[in-house]
This record gives sequence, structure tokens and C-alpha cells, in this order.
Amino acid sequence: MYNKQNRKFVNMYGVMIPSHKRVVVGLTYIYGIGTSTSLNICNKLGIPKHTRMGEMSPVLINKLKNYIESNDILIESDLKREKSNFKQRLVSINCYRARRLGKKRNRFNK
Repeated sequence: MYNKQNRKFVNMYGVMIPSHKRVVVGLTYIYGIGTSTSLNICNKLGIPKHTRMGEMSPVLINKLKNYIESNDILIESDLKREKSNFKQRLVSINCYRARRLGKKRNRFNK
């Protein structure tokens, strides 16, 4: 049985990914990478789907990081900044979508 006290983590881009997770699932812990993107990354790098994060060597982890950076996949703070800039642009041009973004929605003003 899995012991929670002996939990080990793999650190990628400041995200702590549990080492017992499969690589396809572990990559989805990174903001901006979903299931389909993680499957594509694993297929391109030839990483088997059943491989666990803890079983990956540091060389393979660096290879994975280099692939993400070289293919301009927006993740974590870069993606959040991009989304924020997009919302600010909508607000600055005063479009309808920006006004919808700014409204607080609750049960009284649906």
C-alpha cells in the first residue's frame, strides 16, 4: 500500500508533481498543459504512457523541459500573463466581451 509519509515529488517549473503519477497525468499538473498536450509530448519524445514520474531520469526530465520550451508551449506564469494582457486589451477597446468579464455574477443578476 502507498505510504503518504514517504511521498516523493518531481519539481518541474515550480510545480511539485507526485512521483507515483504517470507522466501523462503528471504533466497535467502544470498550468497550461492538458491531457491531449501531454499525450502529444510523450509521443514525440517516445516516453511510454505507463512510465511514472519518479522513474524518469534527470536527463529525460531535462529533455522534456527543453521540448516544452522549444515548441513555445505557454505554461504557468507566461500563460497567466498572456491571458491577463488579452483581458486588458478587451477592456481598453471597450468591447462587449470586456463588459461581460467585469460583471460580478450571482443569483440576483443572471
